[in-house]
Amino acid sequence: MRKLVGPFAAFVILLTSAFGQTAVAPASDPNAIAALQQSLAALGTSTANAPTSLSATATLTKYVGANSTSFAVRLEALGTDKFRRETDLPDGTHVVIVRGHAGWGVSPTRTDGLSLSQLAGSKFEDLPVLAISRWLTSANVQIQPPKPETLNGAPVVHLWVQPTAPADATAQQRSIYQETSRCEMFLDSQTYLPVRIRYYSHPNDWRLAIPVDLALSDYRPVNGVLFPFSITKYVRGVKLSSLQYQSFTLNPPLADSDFQAEVTQ
Repeated sequence: MRKLVGPFAAFVILLTSAFGQTAVAPASDPNAIAALQQSLAALGTSTANAPTSLSATATLTKYVGANSTSFAVRLEALGTDKFRRETDLPDGTHVVIVRGHAGWGVSPTRTDGLSLSQLAGSKFEDLPVLAISRWLTSANVQIQPPKPETLNGAPVVHLWVQPTAPADATAQQRSIYQETSRCEMFLDSQTYLPVRIRYYSHPNDWRLAIPVDLALSDYRPVNGVLFPFSITKYVRGVKLSSLQYQSFTLNPPLADSDFQAEVTQ
């Protein structure tokens, strides 16, 4: 039997068992919906034609001061809620698997369950086609009114996205879920391509949120759909890593079993 560990394990189980019982979010702002629809069109697709699966290869470069180290990365995505990311580190391949509200970290020696806060950044954050498709087709996401702003001297449209917790969640569970799941997107006001996605990390306490910015650039067409091939990660203005994609394959046949794991002791 699969077991989850970590401070949010019980809530992850609640979310999984409550699938289909999630509270319907308040109505999203129509201008925000229109902006996301325009962005998805700018990316070359629509909710009806978005990829149902994809695989990709990339190189992850981590920066520590003046030093940098690079590693090979492989990505699989099935739908908009199943993700598998493999990174070849010096001690072997490390895997992060996300399946809906559950997740696992697989190292060469063990498998651990991941808390809700640990899932942030391992889903569709660097895949705007899947992120926008998810938000536009979910009744359990509220998209707040857009706000015109300036980012790095360029005009952008700033959007806030807030998923909704299960209807039977307690007040604390709702706060945990909403805090660890919220996301923001910045769209270029001319092209409507996403130029930045912001999520929040919670390394020690879910109540202490650290904004993580992913700068998206180098858009290239893959079978008519645009993907950002360059992703740069910033925390408090400091560049921590960059991800350079080499290839994307759209709609490959993927096994559902690739997106599940057993926790080891």
